[in-house]
Amino acid sequence: MDLAVLENILNQYMASGEVKVPLANQLSQSIKQARHQWDKGSADQAVKKLEDFQKHLNKKSMAPYVTEAAKRTLHSRSQSLIQVWSS
Repeated sequence: MDLAVLENILNQYMASGEVKVPLANQLSQSIKQARHQWDKGSADQAVKKLEDFQKHLNKKSMAPYVTEAAKRTLHSRSQSLIQVWSS
C-alpha cells in the first residue's frame, strides 16, 4: 500500500460521484500534504496528514458527500498506510 494507490482510489470515487465536493477537496489536499511531508523525510508529519484525512472522512457534517462503501475503503486503506509509515 502506498500513497499513489490511496490517491487513485480517491480519484475513482470522485469520478463515480461516491465522494463529492467539498469532502473530495479536503481529502485530496490531505493526500498532497502527506506526500509533501513524506518526500521531505518527515514521516511523523506525513502520518499526521493521513490522520487528518481520516478526520475529514469521519466528520458527521461530511456524511452526505461520501457513500458508506467509499468511506470504509478509504478509511481502511489510509489506516494501512499509517501503520506502514509508523513502523
